[in-house]
Amino acid sequence: LMDKTFTLTISPDYVKNWTEQDAIREFIQNWIDQRNQEPEAGSAIKSSKGCLIIDNNFSVLQRQTLLLGGGTKADDTGAIGGFGEGYKIALLVLTRLGFKVSIANYGLGELWEPQISYSYEYGTDVLKITCRQLQHGKNLQKGVSVIITKDSYDFNVIMHNIYLEKRDFTVIAQNDRYGQILDKSEAGRIYIGGLYISTSSELLYGYNFNPGILDIGRDRNITDTFQIRYASPYVFQYTFDNFIDQMYEDLKSGAKDFDYIEKYNLPDNLKIKIKDEFADKQVISSQSDKQVLEDNNIKVKNPIVVHKVIRNLIWEQPVSSKASAIKPKSTLDLLREF
Repeated sequence: LMDKTFTLTISPDYVKNWTEQDAIREFIQNWIDQRNQEPEAGSAIKSSKGCLIIDNNFSVLQRQTLLLGGGTKADDTGAIGGFGEGYKIALLVLTRLGFKVSIANYGLGELWEPQISYSYEYGTDVLKITCRQLQHGKNLQKGVSVIITKDSYDFNVIMHNIYLEKRDFTVIAQNDRYGQILDKSEAGRIYIGGLYISTSSELLYGYNFNPGILDIGRDRNITDTFQIRYASPYVFQYTFDNFIDQMYEDLKSGAKDFDYIEKYNLPDNLKIKIKDEFADKQVISSQSDKQVLEDNNIKVKNPIVVHKVIRNLIWEQPVSSKASAIKPKSTLDLLREF
């Protein structure tokens, strides 16, 4: 096999805002997706000062993946990625930042090396990938190894920043469908499948969602926390008993994490605590609730302002043996009155 150089029509200035962390995260994402598909393959990541090696055993990187959109994950809802361009952009960014990257593509018996160099065809610098024959030929069992090196660069630090398994944390709630809620040591940090996505200063807890729960962009970030706050109640429902008290205090304090929680999302032990504390008290969540109480022939006197989920839980209980549960006005009723 003679050396073959592929020209990728990607400008060296593409994604100027990407750092080495963004680029390395792309390779970790591909490694996680591959490990999920082949859990018995024994793939591994080795990080040290000056070198990061990402092994994807029993995998093959076909040449067609050098095309933008040429990946195989676009329709895989269990994959973190799916844009078909991530690792090519990662190669560009790391090369631009002075990292040396080699891809030992054992499944094809090839060594891939990126460089940014001048293209006479385009009249400017572009990303090129040179493919060389590996000395020992093909070895599907070894799959694909990505080797990233840079003198004195501590890859352990970057792995700690982007990969949840490298961090010290506690899971306080878990749902097989949605994912995990992490303790406050991970406050505001959002992960998908264990891969760091972004941080929100609004949130008290950390979140590790399963792939497919949240929509993420090409840059693997989430700027709007609505998706998170809407999905998280389904995980809070499975809060472990030893964190119920903490969750309750944060709920009462109005933490953004609980903006969209409903009474059916509350753990049973938390419902008991709420009823024990407020069963004999008059609660409202807004000034308009006073009118609702009066409409139910209840005299309003010194009501306690609480989270709407607490109000809903208490209001579903009759105030006396002859009374019915209080029914808040529907959105349609409020619109009619308006």
